[in-house]
Amino acid sequence: MKLIRIDKKRKFLISKLHSVHTDKGTFPEEEISQNYGQTIQSNKGIKAHILYPTLEDIIKKLDRKTQILFPKELAMLPFLMDLRIGSTVVECGTGSGSASIFFSNMIGPTGKLLSFERRFSFINIAKQNLKKFSQFNNYHLINADIKEKFPIQDEIADAVFIDVPEPFAMVEAVYKVLKPGKSVVFLVPTTTQIIELLETLKTKKFVATRILEILHREWNPNPKALRPTDRMIAHTAFLVQTFKII
Repeated sequence: MKLIRIDKKRKFLISKLHSVHTDKGTFPEEEISQNYGQTIQSNKGIKAHILYPTLEDIIKKLDRKTQILFPKELAMLPFLMDLRIGSTVVECGTGSGSASIFFSNMIGPTGKLLSFERRFSFINIAKQNLKKFSQFNNYHLINADIKEKFPIQDEIADAVFIDVPEPFAMVEAVYKVLKPGKSVVFLVPTTTQIIELLETLKTKKFVATRILEILHREWNPNPKALRPTDRMIAHTAFLVQTFKII
């Protein structure tokens, strides 16, 4: 897989060798076939570079029917969920699979991802994305509408991630599936949802609850005019982290 980068706004993810057509001209197949790190040129004389795609590039280019998680939130999850090689992660709300791809690559070949999604059409999209972009066959996608319990063994999860419209409705199921002392992270778009989630968490033994909002601002890499860019990725969602006790 290659990333053809013309500039910050024009990046093309290539998994099969073919010509790339852009508003800056066409990069023929013989140019695309060059090695990583090479500079290539379109038929209009515009230069591009052949790079290895990062996980950020892959997530942003996913086939999807749902809103993907932004890399700024994904980047915090290994710290908040204590993700390690060999971890068992339970996810609810697979969507198009952006978080699933991230988890699968983080937990390695000995880890296990159990991802639940109630919409079957999204399962198919996520499955294709995982097949393309996960390095490991360590994931299981399950079509199920979770209510009070996950249809798996209790206290099997080293970490849980919840991305559903009503996260407060998942608290009972989360408490049952999560190992004592381990953490769950809820992705929550609005403050009203957080309020209801916090009230529901009080009905179970969860402690050390935190609410995080991640803001992302880039700077122009010009040594003669070093300054922030005019736009930034501000609020997209909150991350609510909490720990199970017994």
